Amino acid sequence: SGLSEAYEAARKNPDRVTVIDWKPYGPSAGALASFLSTGIRKNGEIVGIFATQLPPDAKPICSVLDSISAQGWSDAIAEVNNQRMLVQKVTRMYLQVIKGVDVQVSRTAFVLAVGDATASLRKTLKGYDSIPAPPTQAIGNVLLQG
Repeated sequence: SGLSEAYEAARKNPDRVTVIDWKPYGPSAGALASFLSTGIRKNGEIVGIFATQLPPDAKPICSVLDSISAQGWSDAIAEVNNQRMLVQKVTRMYLQVIKGVDVQVSRTAFVLAVGDATASLRKTLKGYDSIPAPPTQAIGNVLLQG
């Protein structure tokens, strides 16, 4: 079964997260199921295996995740870090304006930082280079709420 494949894969490569592709799974009445698994370590020793069945609505997400290359993951992490830095900059410039610190320069920097943050979010919502757009509107909506 997919669960046993996930377990065996985690035993062989406990330091990786293994994804078992979608296929019929008997205990779920033959419904398509996918599994994630990885080893659990304590003080460097393997003490267990974590495996979980993905919910059916995760299928479009998983197919997108499978298509992202190592460079794509690197780009995504870099963009998340860029967005975090931009949010910090927007917050700092806003606080400088309300505290009266170099108000004209801080206002200009605030407007520019908001523009950069907005452009970064739009880039993430539309997909770019090696990163696809969110696979569902619901995920896009969560990005907009964040």
